[in-house]
Amino acid sequence: MSKKVIVDVEGVSYTLEFNRMAIRTLERAGFNPLNAEIAPVDTLYQLFWGATRMHHGTLTAEKSDSVLDALLDDGYELGDILESLSELYSEVFTSEPSSKKEKKTLTVV
Repeated sequence: MSKKVIVDVEGVSYTLEFNRMAIRTLERAGFNPLNAEIAPVDTLYQLFWGATRMHHGTLTAEKSDSVLDALLDDGYELGDILESLSELYSEVFTSEPSSKKEKKTLTVV
């Protein structure tokens, strides 16, 4: 089971979580994790929007920005949020498959 973060902003509960499809959507919208060092704030806003895709697919990027701004205005630290979102993002690549199927690997010959 993947990790998630639940935040309440202005009376609305938002579940932040990533799966492969959420990451594909995020990357197709232009996200590149390598940009984090040169544009950490933009990366934060992109990751936050991407983390809403699983549970709040109709949330626009602009509304997502407003939700994140409200969190920051409420006292959450920018670096802490970025660290948490990065952990959620990375977890997709390192977690065990959720199915009971045997793990398969590709063999290069």
